Amino acid sequence: MNIHSMEIEVLKNVVDEIKRLAKNRDWIFLCHQEKNHMISFEKEFDYSSKPVRINVYYKKDSSKRNLNLTIATAMDHPKKGKTQLYRRGVNNSKFIKLLKNPRQHTGRGYYRK
Repeated sequence: MNIHSMEIEVLKNVVDEIKRLAKNRDWIFLCHQEKNHMISFEKEFDYSSKPVRINVYYKKDSSKRNLNLTIATAMDHPKKGKTQLYRRGVNNSKFIKLLKNPRQHTGRGYYRK
C-alpha cells in the first residue's frame, strides 16, 4: 500500500467516525464534499425555528481517535436571529459536546450574523 492510499484510508476512517458520532446523536446526514473535506448534518431543536445545520471540516492530519475539526454551526438564534458560529481545533470530546448542544460555548471560534 502506498502513502497516498494510506492517507485515503485514514481519511475514510475519519469520515466514518464523524458520521457515526453524529448519527448516534440523531443528526441527519445531508452531504459529503470530499474535495472540500466537509460533511453536513442537520437536526431539529426547540430553540430554532429551522433545523440547525452543522458543517464539519476535517483536516488531513485528523485520525479517528484524534479529530482536528472546524465546525460551522448555522441556526436561527432565539434572540439574535440567523447566526453562524465557527470553531477551530475541535477534538473528539468537544465535537460530541457540540453535537449534543450546538450552542455550547467552547471559548474558541468566531461568530457571524
